[in-house]
Amino acid sequence: MKNNTKIKIALVTASAGLLLSSTGIGTSTPINVLAQTNTVSSQANSKVIALENGNFENPKFNTNHVGLDQKAVPGWNTTASDGRIELQRNGFPGTKAFSGTQWAELNANSNAALYQDIATTPGVKVRWQVAHKGRIGTDKAVVEFGAPNGKMVQQSEMKDGKWSWGVYKGEYIIPEGQTTTRFQFRAVSTANGNISVGNYLDDIQFGTQSILQLTGSFSINSIEVNQDVDYNLHIVNVGGMTAAKNQITIKLPSHLTYTPGTIDTENIVTGTQKYNPSTQELTFEVKTLNRDATADIKIPLKGASVASSVTPNISATYNDQNFDDDTYLATGTNEDSLTITPGTPANWSDWSPTKIYVAGDIVKYNNKYYTAKWWTLGDNPNESAVWQIMNEWIEEWHPLKGYNGGEKVLYEGKIYQAKWWVQGEQPSKSTIWLLVQ
Repeated sequence: MKNNTKIKIALVTASAGLLLSSTGIGTSTPINVLAQTNTVSSQANSKVIALENGNFENPKFNTNHVGLDQKAVPGWNTTASDGRIELQRNGFPGTKAFSGTQWAELNANSNAALYQDIATTPGVKVRWQVAHKGRIGTDKAVVEFGAPNGKMVQQSEMKDGKWSWGVYKGEYIIPEGQTTTRFQFRAVSTANGNISVGNYLDDIQFGTQSILQLTGSFSINSIEVNQDVDYNLHIVNVGGMTAAKNQITIKLPSHLTYTPGTIDTENIVTGTQKYNPSTQELTFEVKTLNRDATADIKIPLKGASVASSVTPNISATYNDQNFDDDTYLATGTNEDSLTITPGTPANWSDWSPTKIYVAGDIVKYNNKYYTAKWWTLGDNPNESAVWQIMNEWIEEWHPLKGYNGGEKVLYEGKIYQAKWWVQGEQPSKSTIWLLVQ
């Protein structure tokens, strides 16, 4: 948004969407629709409501303006008798799009209205915003909501000159019984009185809150200590509004290390990247994400110590664009986990139940390496005390296996160490096991 852009705010009632006030402010004033509470709320579970083609980027065209039948412009209809919608693009004299490269001229051939009829759920809160601009001087139009073929309730009056885009926004609670809502822009007047020249519209949003989904995955599922692996983070906005101020936090497990400044950004990550080595938390901001937009970030990591099934914790805080009163919190999921093995020992072989092993023999079983303590035949390395896991690998506790004093096991995500020889004693319920981590 440019510094000279005029911001106008419309605050509407919750019950019927009536306009309470309309205020013009400069960008130096904080943008507020509700009181600035900075609350953190969980993501909405209600059905997503969203406008289609709100920035008029579809269809694309090569000339600087085009008149189209309304059927050729996805999402939009007009009340004009000729059914024509005019789109313009960067290169048209005197104007640059507020968002993307294209916009609509409301006064295509008459003082008509552009609208969309959207399926809505009564009682659900939606937010809306629109950029408006005059063509050759000051043009005027209004924002109206209501049931199709019913009474339209004015939400805001838009009045802007030709030098800059004005931004208007507000909130609306879908009234009882209104399962379809008409979101309409109606032309009122143009600077020179010519009903076919004026009232530019762009970056129109009408929808429920933005919702970010975060999914992490590893480039490979198993590495050795000191080997590299990429952690790939996929972010998508599946909500109705544009998501902004997208602050991402990744908390790494102690078994992985990160070198600050090595994120593969590809113009997706913006702002300052911060890494706290003591907490192993990496934070960065991701660019504004429109509805259905995605971001993919590659984070290079290195194995620091032996571990099984490790995953980072991922989360995000964000706002609906131009609405700072609510801050949303999203927690991510991981598609897979990472195993970090010790360096490959020499002279090992895959364990065989029919082969005789003597003290010192090394075998590989379920991607782990074991050393035989004494002569053995047919004893499963994961279940028998004859096998000692190598290089401080911490394995899952098994009720059939005996453990010597000092050996560590993993049980229900926690690490326990045996005080003396033990077999069949559940680590979380036995005093023989000491909780280590």
